[in-house]
Amino acid sequence: MKIVKDELAEQQRTELAKAIATAAAARQAKDAATAYYVETEAEVQRLLKALGEKRANDGLYQVTLVEAERVKIDEEKLLRSLTREVRDWITDRKLNKSKLEDAVANGYVTAEWVAECATVEKNKPFVRFSLYEESDEDAG
Repeated sequence: MKIVKDELAEQQRTELAKAIATAAAARQAKDAATAYYVETEAEVQRLLKALGEKRANDGLYQVTLVEAERVKIDEEKLLRSLTREVRDWITDRKLNKSKLEDAVANGYVTAEWVAECATVEKNKPFVRFSLYEESDEDAG
């Protein structure tokens, strides 16, 4: 019985070694493909920006340059500038942006106070790929 167990274990070790080698090769291929994609996506972004365009197609694929921003609020600075009542109203252990928006809408906090505590950070641009479908605008 021990011989059968040993043979089974050895067979599993051989399968494991093959699986490790296959996974390692797949990982290398994935890393190479990722690096190539990053390089080519950067070139697409560069060309779109040089042409002043946000969207383009090659007849089969369409690309759209996505450039987003997000507002980051210096919460400590904002909260220091507010009364305790307003501060308690717009926080749940930390700043609740929905409640802050309500407070601005209702005049308890001015947009200027928020603006003084906020910075706009750009997200990393990326290119969205999709299949190209000709629209009426393109056909004319």
